[in-house]
Amino acid sequence: MIGFDVKVHDFGLVNEGPPLKYMFLVKNKGTAPLVLSGTRTSCGCTTARLDVTTLAPAGSGSLSVTMDTHGERGQGERSITVSSNDPRQPTSTLAIRYDVEPLLSFERPYLHMSTSRGSRRVDKVWLTGDRSGQAKPRIVRLDHAEILSARILHTSEHGQLRKGLRLELNGKQSGSGEAAVVIQTGLPNPSELVLPIQYAVD
Repeated sequence: MIGFDVKVHDFGLVNEGPPLKYMFLVKNKGTAPLVLSGTRTSCGCTTARLDVTTLAPAGSGSLSVTMDTHGERGQGERSITVSSNDPRQPTSTLAIRYDVEPLLSFERPYLHMSTSRGSRRVDKVWLTGDRSGQAKPRIVRLDHAEILSARILHTSEHGQLRKGLRLELNGKQSGSGEAAVVIQTGLPNPSELVLPIQYAVD
């Protein structure tokens, strides 16, 4: 007989962008082996993965659920259907609930920077969202600091304060790759933002 620690998880208010992740505990409450034959989600933005396929009596396993929040707005719910050999309940339905708001994010999901060797490339990426005015951004990590530099920007336009990043690709050596800059926001939610960077120096 199949069972779960909870059947509904509510994330509450979350920021658009970062994926939502939760792990349900699946239990075998019967006296025979429980075979988990698969999962199905109500939306392509949500994935569910079982860490085991067979549970011994009194055994348990995990079901990891991940939801992409890009493009989501407001309150919603996604369901996860679990199939098993439980004769009384061959399918079980779990749910995750959420309230997605554009609290704070970078205006672009990633940055592509390219230049020729010996030339510099400078880009600016601004913070956006309902909490951009409250943010106190601070850089805590920058990959490949030998070729990339970053600093926090504060500027006033039309009486409104804008905050963001100034990034520079120095072009000193040829090559390409991926990097990221991580900022702490000074807010409890989201506490951190990551900007992926793709760079190329010809």
